[in-house]
Amino acid sequence: MRISYQLIVLMLLFQSCVLNQKKEVVNVEDLEKPVVKISNPKNVSVYNVNSQVQIIVDVTDNQSVYYPSISILRKSDNKIVSNSYGSSFPEKTHKATFNWTAESPSLAKDSFLIKANARDKSGNIGEDSVTFIVTN
Repeated sequence: MRISYQLIVLMLLFQSCVLNQKKEVVNVEDLEKPVVKISNPKNVSVYNVNSQVQIIVDVTDNQSVYYPSISILRKSDNKIVSNSYGSSFPEKTHKATFNWTAESPSLAKDSFLIKANARDKSGNIGEDSVTFIVTN
């Protein structure tokens, strides 16, 4: 009987230890920035005045794509001549494609830089850029 009593006491102590353990939640920090790729236009594409420039940007992220933006800068003075801002996406959107058409009549004969970037929920920023030229 004495052995059984000791066994019961040990089981109760073990159970007490297991029940009183604190569960620790570990948050993994997201250090990976989104991957941004301008798939259209190709770098150094040439357009005529009065044509449209279709811009396609693909974004992927390991956590969630959050805020995309696309800007067109005139290379001669680095001035933004046009831009488009996306909005947040539903949680766990890992891949998104953005389409935007810029009108070249507002783009005089010059070289331009398209800059695309996207931010994820952790604040990491990915970016890509291409150059295009508008001629007469």
